[in-house]
Amino acid sequence: MAEIEQPHEGAALAALRRWARDQAHARPRLVANAWRAGARNVAALAREAKVTRDTIYADLRAHGIDPTDPQQKKEPAMPADTTVVARYLTVAGESLNDPSLAVDVTLYSDPDWARSENEARVICPCGFNTPLWAQPSGRKYDLAEPDQAAAARAEAREQITAEGRELAQSHAETCRAMPAPAV
Repeated sequence: MAEIEQPHEGAALAALRRWARDQAHARPRLVANAWRAGARNVAALAREAKVTRDTIYADLRAHGIDPTDPQQKKEPAMPADTTVVARYLTVAGESLNDPSLAVDVTLYSDPDWARSENEARVICPCGFNTPLWAQPSGRKYDLAEPDQAAAARAEAREQITAEGRELAQSHAETCRAMPAPAV
């Protein structure tokens, strides 16, 4: 049996340093995206990211977000420019024959609200509201070329629509939330 060659210690440590640097660069962007998606609890963000609240404050400020500004603490208003690409009836909606009790996969086109034209949300009347962002596929696009930029957008939309459909269907199959009774 051939012996597996172990990486040189220096190369292994260099790879570990690169990984840590890449994670440190991604975290502030992900924290800002979570804030823009409606996650406004700094302690919860810190817990999820496994960092201190001071780090979360610094990450938000690095992206032009002032978490102490009362205007920025408000939940974002839903934009008018949206497209529902899929709708799944929840268990409660099916039982009550109420189509308003459905989980929607919604794509956004308003760059001021979404911060990206490749954002979608899975939204249910129960309060389930999960943002999805397209991840790079690995394919290289020259975004200066209009045809390639359009192809990149189409690929991203397909990806988040597929992920959104899967998440929405999974949630709809278990959601039993009922509307509040009329008083």
